[in-house]
Amino acid sequence: MIRNYFKIALRNLVNNKGFSAINIFGLAIGIACCLLITLYVTDELSYDRYHQKADRIYRLNLSVKFGGTEQAFATVSDMLGPVLKKDYPQVENYARLYDSGASLIKKAGTLNNIREEKILFADSSIFEVFTFPLVAGNPKLVLTEPNTIVLSESAAKRHFANQNPIGQILNLDNRKDYKITAIMRDVPQNSHFRADFLISMKSLNYDWNSVLSNNFQTYILLSKDANPKAFDGYFNQVIQKYVSPQLVKAIGSNIDELTKSGSYYRYSMIPMTDIHLKSKYSNELSINGDIQYVYIFSVVALFLLQI
Repeated sequence: MIRNYFKIALRNLVNNKGFSAINIFGLAIGIACCLLITLYVTDELSYDRYHQKADRIYRLNLSVKFGGTEQAFATVSDMLGPVLKKDYPQVENYARLYDSGASLIKKAGTLNNIREEKILFADSSIFEVFTFPLVAGNPKLVLTEPNTIVLSESAAKRHFANQNPIGQILNLDNRKDYKITAIMRDVPQNSHFRADFLISMKSLNYDWNSVLSNNFQTYILLSKDANPKAFDGYFNQVIQKYVSPQLVKAIGSNIDELTKSGSYYRYSMIPMTDIHLKSKYSNELSINGDIQYVYIFSVVALFLLQI
């Protein structure tokens, strides 16, 4: 019986070559488009989920309205991470990143500069919060000393080829030398930020403890029993205790007076796994995607399947 079905189908294909070709070609194109869209959507939804503690990592954000102008930043004060860990037991750890911009990098004793862009200053706790496996070096010791640096495997190959980079010196912008203490695996492409060089935060020349100066990407790792929605309510306490006194010095008004005038100063946090598709803040470390495109392409894929 089945053999007869195949014979009939083959006979119809031969007798209706044009119509059959259109159907088969259309079906192939539709399935191919559907598969490509599925791969795109799957990749977009996978961002930052490779971290072992991804479900407990949140980035801190700042929203400000002053003088009728509203701004939203993916960066906060250098103080906020340490303050939250000190005052709230729900914060297991924190890690800060500071974007230093592009630099010219060369091996000490050479003249060959290579322009590099993926350079970040980082707390040593970055290896405790995020999952960035090391291929060389001790994660508990790296970035704990000033003037030290961690390279990705790709960066190590660019600058040292087949040499062992550990213990060697890199010079940035012909100004400062950094000792290489570890090599990490390349940050996966499905990450909302990528870095080839991580420099010890203790090396950063910065006006520390300025609560109104917001230049740090700050991530907190909540404890397993913490309630993220409940924790979000603590930011008002932080603002009253740390920000309000500085506002009085800076503009002569505390946070309550600022709020009554129609302005505001607010901290918030976003799950790290939502940053790539849902963050609308400025000062991102890289260009993010958009959840709307994921929805649109998903509908298109379903429509193609239905056809």
